[in-house]
Amino acid sequence: MFSSYVSRLNFNVEEGMRVLVSGSINVYEQRGSLQLVIRQMKQDGLGDLYLEFEKRKQDLLRAGYFDESHKKTKPDYIENIGVVTGAQAAALLSTIQRRWPMMKVTLYPSLVQGSFAPKSLIQSLKEADTHNHDALLIVRGGGSFEDLFCFNDVQLVKTIYSLNTYIVSGVGHEVDTTLCDLVCDHRSVTPTAAAQWVTLDQYEVMTQILKDTELLRQNMSMILNHNKLKLDSYKNHPYLKDPKSFIIEKQLKLDGYNTQFEHILEIELQKKNVIKNYTQQMHLRMMNVVKV
Repeated sequence: MFSSYVSRLNFNVEEGMRVLVSGSINVYEQRGSLQLVIRQMKQDGLGDLYLEFEKRKQDLLRAGYFDESHKKTKPDYIENIGVVTGAQAAALLSTIQRRWPMMKVTLYPSLVQGSFAPKSLIQSLKEADTHNHDALLIVRGGGSFEDLFCFNDVQLVKTIYSLNTYIVSGVGHEVDTTLCDLVCDHRSVTPTAAAQWVTLDQYEVMTQILKDTELLRQNMSMILNHNKLKLDSYKNHPYLKDPKSFIIEKQLKLDGYNTQFEHILEIELQKKNVIKNYTQQMHLRMMNVVKV
């Protein structure tokens, strides 16, 4: 297959892959060798579906339906979820019940395979979006590429993009990727992983509560011990031990200060009188000098 034809392929050719080819057969007479010259190649069986998947994916990607900026943030606390799924949801519900039995779960049954599945999924999602759930799960167990192809429906992708509720996908197995996975706010690799993503683990929560309880107990003990020391210091204060004696002692000190003040004041008055008498004497002497 010449490079000019290879460049037109929409998939990577790998060893062991089953393909359908068209071209011509030539015989090199000198060596008796047979040569197949390929002009077109596509994957056998699912080739057309893969090509359609890639075409839809690229169209939606360019239109912005997979942009991270549009994806909603996971709610801080999830206690009410809606689950859009087929009839078999026992494993998912068992996971939720084991991890967080307080979770409120509402099932929205839907077709999850076949040509009528996209319309059914869209109707269930739109209905669930009106019930104010904290999160919606769209899940399906594993299957072939054909089985899961309904989750690559363009209108389903556009519907998920327009919903107001936080959406988690869990379609197929880890190796499966659908367009539904790409547009949802969070992609889980399996339905069980989706259930784990939206639930707390009751045993982990209990362990954390016990740790926090012990930490609070230690902190309260430290606070109480600190305040006990302060209380003991207040109790040993002279005023609190014997308020009357404390007041009497302060009164005696105050009386002593008053006595000292009065004594100093009396001395100052005496000095003032001495200065006054001296001034008067000086004045009389000056008057006598003037008369002479």
